[in-house]
Amino acid sequence: MAKLSQAAQVAKNIKQVAKKYDMKVTASSQYFSMGNSVTVKVLTGSDDDVKKLKDYAAMYQYGSFDGMTDSYNSNNVRDDIPQTKYLSIDDERAQYIVKDLKGDKYDDYTWKVDGEKVRSWYQFADALKKVASNQVGFEWFSLLKNTVNDLNNSNTSGVAFPIHVGYGGKVFQVLKNKTNQEVALCN
Repeated sequence: MAKLSQAAQVAKNIKQVAKKYDMKVTASSQYFSMGNSVTVKVLTGSDDDVKKLKDYAAMYQYGSFDGMTDSYNSNNVRDDIPQTKYLSIDDERAQYIVKDLKGDKYDDYTWKVDGEKVRSWYQFADALKKVASNQVGFEWFSLLKNTVNDLNNSNTSGVAFPIHVGYGGKVFQVLKNKTNQEVALCN
């Protein structure tokens, strides 16, 4: 069996820890001129688990790029573990949930926050994350997943739900642009 490269070992180690947290992730490594990189995409897991994974993974990046001086600082070099030059942990949970939405998530749905149309499901999810971060024990991704399930499994014209933060709050709404009756007439 061939020995894994340093970057591939980093990707493998991070995937193993994610599995212990019961998270679903993908991890890939790349080699390029003067370095390597590891990209981890988080598909499932709680906000707390994502933070734990990022904190754990930090030891695998041996430095950081300084844009002001256009140089790389090797300020975290360790000889006892494999390391990579660049490490990215990307939170793809919202995208992973929304991919299951029936129809075209851009053309078939209107996404609103407090009655204001947002340009995409991504902005909707981002607003949901921000509001949820102020709520103890609130899991924005569970609510987004339930919203997608409700939209897929109902004949309603959309889904709306309020989230209360302190004395304020926001109302999140997803509207179907075509009702089932309109679709039936087109067929």
